Amino acid sequence: MRKSAGAAAAAAALAAIMMAALLLVACVGNSESTSTSHIQSENEESITPPSRSDIDDSAGGDASVLSRPGSDEESAMRMVVKCNGVEVVYALNDNAAAKGLVAQLPLELEVQPFSSNEITVYPPSKLDVSDSQLAGSGGRGVLAHYEPWGDVVFFHDDFEGNSSLFELGVAESGVGGIEGMRGTATLEAL
Repeated sequence: MRKSAGAAAAAAALAAIMMAALLLVACVGNSESTSTSHIQSENEESITPPSRSDIDDSAGGDASVLSRPGSDEESAMRMVVKCNGVEVVYALNDNAAAKGLVAQLPLELEVQPFSSNEITVYPPSKLDVSDSQLAGSGGRGVLAHYEPWGDVVFFHDDFEGNSSLFELGVAESGVGGIEGMRGTATLEAL
């Protein structure tokens, strides 16, 4: 089970409020809520992904770029997700799960909002997580794979990791658009 009943009700109420706010202002806002959809147990080892302090606010003041210290942009695997006029570029980790996702590209998949902090898609083939790091507690821009359900998760706000959530990469640009993704998304290798 990914959430308790109380957390699910709170997440549903928050999602309704967020949708109403989005409709009123007709733009994507920045949420400061934290979901409990991915809760890590006390005995699990935590691996910490980049934090909000790693976000570069110089891109138009929208904190849409998550920097990866020491990344080699020319040899790094990258992916772009296009949905509703939004483009989010991800730098992918060097692991079997990320390579397995890239091997399936290009894809057109239905995006599904889940909880108050994530958008999900379901690639057609299972991803191999044998050499992948867990996605510890993190923030917006993290790309992850929830192995039991087979979904790829685009986080647009803080989250808690668990023993089944594996990091695939982080957003380099377009983070502010993740929350507003709806309908069909195109995923392509860069």
